[in-house]
Amino acid sequence: EIPIPKRGEFFGNLKKVSLEERLRFWGIGPNLYDVVGGPHAHMAGYDYSDAMKALHDKKWTFDALNQFLYNPRGYVSGTKMTFAGIKNDQERANVIAYLRSLSDNPVPLPK
Repeated sequence: EIPIPKRGEFFGNLKKVSLEERLRFWGIGPNLYDVVGGPHAHMAGYDYSDAMKALHDKKWTFDALNQFLYNPRGYVSGTKMTFAGIKNDQERANVIAYLRSLSDNPVPLPK
């Protein structure tokens, strides 16, 4: 079983979200509710970079999230995200597990 980080353990803006919060921006970045399995550039009205918008037809798979969290600018050249990435494998796995938990119907874990 993958440990789910506690609220704010990795990012201050990652948290369990209420229905009301699902409909609002967090101030830094788009809402991450249902991001796992959802499309890139998923949040209507958010000012994504052109590079991220170009990936709107791609899904945020576990592998895609792993690559992005490892090296955001390497995965999406031209991203507006200034985050340098998470180099530690376990930390990335924990963040992905947490993102997966931000859903009423989480995507099944790979076998």
